[in-house]
Amino acid sequence: MKRHLKRLAAPATWNVKRKSTKFIARAFPSGHPMDMCVPLAVFMTEIGSYAKTTKEVKTIIHEKQILVNGRRKHDHRSAVGFLDVVEMGDAQETLRIIIDRKGKIAYVKVPAKEANSKVCKIIGKTALSGNKLQLNLNDGQNFLITLKDKYKVGDSVVVDIKNNKITEHLPMEKNATVFLIEGKQIGHIGKVADLDQENITITLESGAEYKTRKSCAFVVGKDHPAVTVQEQEAHNKE
Repeated sequence: MKRHLKRLAAPATWNVKRKSTKFIARAFPSGHPMDMCVPLAVFMTEIGSYAKTTKEVKTIIHEKQILVNGRRKHDHRSAVGFLDVVEMGDAQETLRIIIDRKGKIAYVKVPAKEANSKVCKIIGKTALSGNKLQLNLNDGQNFLITLKDKYKVGDSVVVDIKNNKITEHLPMEKNATVFLIEGKQIGHIGKVADLDQENITITLESGAEYKTRKSCAFVVGKDHPAVTVQEQEAHNKE
């Protein structure tokens, strides 16, 4: 696997300067698609501005100051992706990765109490022996459930990172709160007004209705977002 890629070929979601250097770090494979995550080095130097060089990032990581989803990271190419929780020990900050309204990977600062909570989307279900099913989540995690559990592909779940368990089911249904991850209204939050097999109609915060494919919507809560994802609080490099 290549460890670098040319800046000009980096995903459009990476909010980086395209001509400052020829190459940029490539994120290690993770559960996230390449355009929905960035390597720690890129996040810390060009998106979060927590370090000036990759060498500084390596030093911070060596001092065990960075946790992603509750796990300490040991390589500057480790991926951080959509709705991942990043804890910066030296800065005493807890961050959540989001997509802003320009379609770029950004972040919001969240309360420390949210450090153990993460929302994940169900992208598949796998049948296993013993009348059990395995939920496949968008970030690569898997959870065992029974046949009685009413989880559907397209729904979301709130995961307790610390205890590695599902604490809440967020079904894709009318009045659910969704975050748009694709389309003209990317980065916006709204309520599900109507939905069918393929499409969904969303009432945006402005009151306008927007129709798109269901795959463009990511359920983040019921009456309100289960975790902090508000785009207006986002930090991103101009």
